[in-house]
Amino acid sequence: MHMRQLTGLIAILLCFVGVVFAQDDDVVLEDDIERPDWQQMELVDANTGETFTLGDFYGQTVFVEPMATWCTNCRAQLRNVREAIEQLTEQEIDDVVFIALSVETNLSDEDLADYTQEHEFDWTFAVMSEDLLRALVDEFGRTITNPPSTPHFIIRKDGTYTDVETGIETSDEIIEQILTAIEESAPTLPPTHEDDIMIPDNVEWADWQLIELTNAVTGETFTLADFYGQTVFVEPMATWCTNCRSQLRNVRDAIEQLEADGMEDIVFIALSVETNLSDEDLADYAATQGFDWTFAVMPPDMLRALVDEFGRTISNPPSTPHFIIRPDATFTDVVTGIESSSEIIEQLMQEAS
Repeated sequence: MHMRQLTGLIAILLCFVGVVFAQDDDVVLEDDIERPDWQQMELVDANTGETFTLGDFYGQTVFVEPMATWCTNCRAQLRNVREAIEQLTEQEIDDVVFIALSVETNLSDEDLADYTQEHEFDWTFAVMSEDLLRALVDEFGRTITNPPSTPHFIIRKDGTYTDVETGIETSDEIIEQILTAIEESAPTLPPTHEDDIMIPDNVEWADWQLIELTNAVTGETFTLADFYGQTVFVEPMATWCTNCRSQLRNVRDAIEQLEADGMEDIVFIALSVETNLSDEDLADYAATQGFDWTFAVMPPDMLRALVDEFGRTISNPPSTPHFIIRPDATFTDVVTGIESSSEIIEQLMQEAS
């Protein structure tokens, strides 16, 4: 079958299943995410002056610690929080957000910033508005307004949240609570805006599809889930790998052939397994080789997740591992070996339909 015939067939099939394409390649939930009012109330980071809401961190785990600058128990608890942050950073668990909220509604941002600097607390601190404090009392009870009891709770990745816990806890206990909350989270979708692709409620995302990546050339962030409704060819690679260069030249030929046939709904992404490689070095590699599609460096947690999903072959660039994410977010097994541009296109045609 000629490429133009295949193009027409795929267009008909996509119309049949009702996949809707959007200009910005973003996605949107079919039903709006329901967040309580207190997750949508504006706060101000006392140190940076930036505004935010607790709902801004959808897709991340948020540890929230109500506190007061005069509270000695709070200082003890916050020192343990600092240790927990240091341990999580060492373990490269970087999708956890820590926020301390002062219940002193009349406290100035400057005074709170001075407090954080004096005690070397270098995460986000903000003063609660009276509206937010009342909303949290309505949600969790009056314990939330009693800083010496060291109240704290966790907002899970999916926007749900735990009950309030009280009492000074060790850094290990804090980390254990956070990891439990991560395990309890339902799969989450990336933040979206209106008028884009509609995603059915029953889409099940793999964790690695939701991990943030950075386009090494443009600096734009994205996840593999952002391309729902399109076919995505994913090529793990390394800059030192000669087999990878051969395979990527064939990928370039495939892209040129598909573009010549008007196939614009296929995305190509090369992911470096060199987790310590800089974006600048990867961008230089792509430019030197004449590879002008999306290249990104995998963070360690994504590489681990892909190994868990596909096996250790994924971390062996000379075997030229690659796989395809279908328009419905399901994906193929890993295929290895250098393939011609025609073989790459044939695989894409099979999975696109």
